[in-house]
Amino acid sequence: MKKIVIGSFAATALLMFMAVRSMPEAWTVDTEGAVITWEAPEDGEKEKGTIGGLEAEIRFDPEDLAASQITASVESATLTTNSKQKTGHLLSAEKYVDSDQYPTMTFTSQSFEAQENGWIANGILNFKNKEVEVQVPFTYEEEGEQGKFNAEMWLHSKNDLGIKGCLGSAKKDDIEHNLKINISIPAEK
Repeated sequence: MKKIVIGSFAATALLMFMAVRSMPEAWTVDTEGAVITWEAPEDGEKEKGTIGGLEAEIRFDPEDLAASQITASVESATLTTNSKQKTGHLLSAEKYVDSDQYPTMTFTSQSFEAQENGWIANGILNFKNKEVEVQVPFTYEEEGEQGKFNAEMWLHSKNDLGIKGCLGSAKKDDIEHNLKINISIPAEK
């Protein structure tokens, strides 16, 4: 009986070790150097802003997409716009971001696809406790121990995020994607 228990334990430990070893190496994200910007149409102009407070775990290997993972979050209260008044309104209003009630927005990858000019991270965006399936096209550059992840994604503020009044353009609900998000994340191995 002892041999069976010890054998089972050894086999389990070996499988766990192999699973950990097969995960891509984690990148150390430069949160201070990361830049996330957004823009949306606003009466013929573009409303622009930033989002900060990035925390991310990136385990990406272009040779092993099945084992790659990205988990990232930003602090809702760090959202800015072109105007202090608009920023306050977006952060406090229940119909917009409501940063007191929902302090973070998160993305968790589910799978990756190689593309001609980069990759797509398929995953779940959690915004105000609403889970939305999204695709995040991105590029990745590596030079020695340094790397940079750049992404550009489009969302529909009303349909995807549930923002009432359609951020940037309440009169243009028929626009498929009206919220552009650019992400640049430097990282190091």
